[in-house]
Amino acid sequence: MNVTCGQSDLTVAIDSTARALVTRGAMLGGLLLTASESELTIRSAGPDMQVRWTVPAKVASAGSVVIAARQLMDLVGVMDLADVRLSTDNRGHLRVRSVGIDTTIPDLPLSSLASQIKIVPGWRGQLKASELVAACSQVRIAAARGEAKPILTGALMRFDGETIVLAATDGARLAERRLKAVVTEGGQCDVIVPARALAEIEHLVGRPAPLIDCAGDAAGRAISLQGSHFRVDALGLEGTFPAYSQLIPTASATSCVLDVAEALRRLAAAAAFASDDARRVTLRFGKTGMTIKGGAADRGVSVATAAGKVSGIDDEIQINPDHLEAGLRVVGTAQVLIELSPAPAIVVVRPEPRIDYTYIVMPYVS
Repeated sequence: MNVTCGQSDLTVAIDSTARALVTRGAMLGGLLLTASESELTIRSAGPDMQVRWTVPAKVASAGSVVIAARQLMDLVGVMDLADVRLSTDNRGHLRVRSVGIDTTIPDLPLSSLASQIKIVPGWRGQLKASELVAACSQVRIAAARGEAKPILTGALMRFDGETIVLAATDGARLAERRLKAVVTEGGQCDVIVPARALAEIEHLVGRPAPLIDCAGDAAGRAISLQGSHFRVDALGLEGTFPAYSQLIPTASATSCVLDVAEALRRLAAAAAFASDDARRVTLRFGKTGMTIKGGAADRGVSVATAAGKVSGIDDEIQINPDHLEAGLRVVGTAQVLIELSPAPAIVVVRPEPRIDYTYIVMPYVS
């Protein structure tokens, strides 16, 4: 194998594929590099997520090699990627050369790659890439980080006719995004996708063609996403996702339309004075907008007001400011609608103007 890659090609191919194998800081599996005709294909084969990425390359001689993903990813981080040459030597090892660097990486047996994830489609169709990327970002922020309830570390991906629903909750917040799809094979199926897989899908899907082919496994075991130069297969989590729909309010007692950038600045001003041990601020809705108050005995008190259009009753609620900040950062619009539901009050964040996205923050519990 003898391949020459330009800067953008090698960056996309190696960086994207290597990142897809990172799980809690540990690299899983290996990389299969295959050079043929005018393309370099890199395939990862971790046990629960597999990625194939193809990019243009100048191929002098075809061939393939399996190497440890971690070693190549570490090398890419320090290389000058303007001119990179990949080749295999007479031992089958991979030689990687760029400006000032000449590295040899031992090959691994083909058996080091996990077996291919098999998907029997129960639903198949196409999605807009930009909408899928936004949905992954908007939903995964509400997934649980710990392992106390493993099923909550994933996000529900429900395929139902022309509608795809993504939802996640950690018990303190909830996010739901609905997408419209072009269906080629109907049916309903649910797959609980690990949140870390959604993060990698954001990265991998960010550059391809406008439409993405998507398939959900009939038994809920996995999903598959495919574009012109890539494919991602991810195993789902086993278990039943919580019935969450009853948590989404159907009415509001108070609503306020705010500028997102201003709301983030005011929230930061108040949150800086909240205790690290008891992360809470008070949101108060009145005639002039939303007032945010944060304070602690050893820090002082900060009160900040974001001007906005308020309707409904004057009310207040205590929440974790980090949870609200996360939702504001992914809402995707310049303005945001923040609502308080009728008692018991919860915070509901929606884009303004509306898209089909709902983010809920539960009250702070001491």
